[in-house]
Amino acid sequence: MLRKRLATALALTMMTCALAVSFTASSPARAETTDVTPELETHDVLVLRSGKIIEGTILEETDSEIRIEVAFRGGIKAPTTYQKSEVLEVKRNVARKTASIKSKTRDVVKTPARGDDEVDMTGAAVYLAEFEGDFGRDITATPLQDVIDDALEHDPDVIIIKLDCGTRVQGFDGLFTAEDLGPIIEETLGEGHRVVFWIKRAQAGAAFLPFVSPEMYFTEEGVLGGVGDLGDFDIGDDWVNEKQISLRLGHAEGFAIKGGYDPVLIRALARMENWLFVKWEGGAPIYIEREPRPSDGDGWTLLTDDGAGDNEDEWTFEGNDVLNIDADMAERLRISKGTYDKLDDLVYNLNIGRDYHIVDGRSERILEMWREGVDRAEDDFKRIQVEIAELGNQGSRQALGKRRTKLKQLRSLLTRYAEVFDPEGQIRAQIDVQLEDIRLAFQSANNGRTSGRGNSPGRLR
Repeated sequence: MLRKRLATALALTMMTCALAVSFTASSPARAETTDVTPELETHDVLVLRSGKIIEGTILEETDSEIRIEVAFRGGIKAPTTYQKSEVLEVKRNVARKTASIKSKTRDVVKTPARGDDEVDMTGAAVYLAEFEGDFGRDITATPLQDVIDDALEHDPDVIIIKLDCGTRVQGFDGLFTAEDLGPIIEETLGEGHRVVFWIKRAQAGAAFLPFVSPEMYFTEEGVLGGVGDLGDFDIGDDWVNEKQISLRLGHAEGFAIKGGYDPVLIRALARMENWLFVKWEGGAPIYIEREPRPSDGDGWTLLTDDGAGDNEDEWTFEGNDVLNIDADMAERLRISKGTYDKLDDLVYNLNIGRDYHIVDGRSERILEMWREGVDRAEDDFKRIQVEIAELGNQGSRQALGKRRTKLKQLRSLLTRYAEVFDPEGQIRAQIDVQLEDIRLAFQSANNGRTSGRGNSPGRLR
């Protein structure tokens, strides 16, 4: 797709030059490119747990990290460090055919992107999607899938998802919203695309989603957390409660495992009762989920206590009863790969160089249209419900016909925005029962009219 964009832009440039022959114009810039002569060469390969394949030259390997020089689009080479926990398999000296360099020149094509700015389209392509609002309302599976589809149409080198989000359902139950979104990101990663999360705010269910990706960054004021109430789950039976808590926790830990993070962090995010201490050995975090004993040695830092008795904080999410991760701690715990407020700084540290361009995608419009649609639907729900209530229990054919029309309108809206207003389908099921009752009432009235038993044609019994 990038070649197609280059070819189109080059053709337009040549046409413009031909038409402007009577005007003074500068010669196009020249750049080096390559021709191909197959040669046999070896390289190293990292297979990440996310499914992504990293090719390059391993520079250094320690007990906890692998540093590899990666060649990115545009001929840029840069070292990148991966945690061993992110890596599923390491393959060294894998043979491949490559191209020997035969220098020739070509025009560097510059194409307008936003406003009057010119962007070098030979640089890396970055797709930026900024998500704001609440998971479960402003961000659901439908707009996320639309954004990802739009991103992939531009064949970007990296997709950056900037999060400034809470969750419509507060606390741990927001996980179920994240579970609707997670597979979309997983599939994108599994197809070999690079997805990076940039955290400004990720609270409740939104806190889980970034763990799906092995690449997470924070802004200076970034924070991730706001969960912490899983231990409050109670349906009246202690054994059933613990089974349900364990089951739900397993779902949440799956996010961390897929992204190559330590599940202990999810447990500390999810339960107020969990202790979590950390210390660093060789720069790598080591955790224990209890108070340290003398045999554990010194140097432990408290991240969360059990929130019981004297340990209880006045404000749950402002103390250490629950794990809330800021930018500094995220970097120290190796959750975050860096802290950046400026996009230029973030992109530079993604090792794709400063010579990049933001593709002109539709993510902003996609999310705006979804929010507007949800707002209109909510207003329509309220209006239709009032109109149904005004019909009361009238049993005339005309009143029942109007009720049926209103119920169908309501159901249609619920179907279109089910993931926001009726994710379990319970409201639609109730509407279906009411529609069936109306259908039977009409059928009964019609049978009564044809039997000649004197039922009033304008009234249903």
